[in-house]
Parts: sequence; C-alpha cells; structure tokens
Amino acid sequence: GKAYFLSRGSSGDDWWSNGKKMDSPSVESLVTKLRDLAATKFVDSGFSTPTLDLTVSFDDGKRTDKVEIAKSANHYIAKRENEPALYELDSTSVEALLSAIGELKAAAAGSSESPKKP
Repeated sequence: GKAYFLSRGSSGDDWWSNGKKMDSPSVESLVTKLRDLAATKFVDSGFSTPTLDLTVSFDDGKRTDKVEIAKSANHYIAKRENEPALYELDSTSVEALLSAIGELKAAAAGSSESPKKP
C-alpha cells in the first residue's frame, strides 16, 4: 500500500524522497537488499498478484528496469517487464528486502532541506 520514490542528490552522498532528506544508512540497506535479489531457478507458473512493484532508473535516467514480485507458497516469483520468463526468488532475500523497506526513515531533524538547484 505504500509507494516510495528515492533519488540520490547531485553530490551522490545524500538520498531524498519527496523533498525530504532520508536516513542514508536505511536507504543503503534497502539498496543492498535489492542487489542481493537473485533467481534460484526459472519456473513456468506461480505468479499472481504482485506484492512488490519495483522500478529502478540508472545510467542518468536513460535506462529503467521494472520488476514485479509475487508471493507463491513458501517462495516468491519475479517477472520483469516485457519478458515472459518467471524467476523463483529465495524467500529470505525478499523478506529482508521487505524489512528494509519498512525501516526506511527520514534523516534526523535539521537535515530536511531540499537539495539546491545548480
């Protein structure tokens, strides 16, 4: 039920969400968990209603990767946008990602200024 839009400041050190500076360790933990996701095998079925809908932009916004993840029995199934393949994911990795999302928080008071425009 929640949506997050996270972006890195122009200096590359700070993370921002909707004009608020975010707690960098909590965002870095989330990014690490995203990078830890890996398929354990290909599957033919099992994808249902997505639990997560992830979009990652990179290469200065020129490239985008979209993935949906759905719970299926005791594991998760992922599907990339515009690809027919289904990937089974380790439930521990997805649950760690969900936990990291739940732990996202704004930076401590006094750090909530928006990034300055050049």
